[in-house]
Amino acid sequence: MATFNYGGSDDEPDAGFEVLNPSPTTSSESCSIHLSPLQKWHNYFQKGTLQDHQRLCVDLGLPGDLPSKTKCRNALNSINVNICQFLDCENKPNDVKFFKGRNALVRWTKKNKAFFPKRNLPQGSPLRTLLKLMVFRKH
Repeated sequence: MATFNYGGSDDEPDAGFEVLNPSPTTSSESCSIHLSPLQKWHNYFQKGTLQDHQRLCVDLGLPGDLPSKTKCRNALNSINVNICQFLDCENKPNDVKFFKGRNALVRWTKKNKAFFPKRNLPQGSPLRTLLKLMVFRKH
């Protein structure tokens, strides 16, 4: 099991985390910038094979040798990441922002307006496991 460096504040990315300011350089790069979060997920997760599940686990710092999709989904229960930020990372798991708990994830997601659409998610997708219920209270 991997050890994660959570950084100082629960709400801020770890030191060394860079905010990407996209600048169009090639048409293929600028096209990927305009993909919806769901399109980015489909490009990342591909067909949803066991190998795709295992790659997701590795990219989230989990063991990559889990023998079934179910075991992979179960392992994801302990992971708190913003899916949009995860999908935008080039260097996984090193650049992925891991949160200590769901509350820190909710605060960061709200602050950065980095919500992932939860409609039209396929049954059995590990994305359903990664998505956390986000309840906001009015102050």
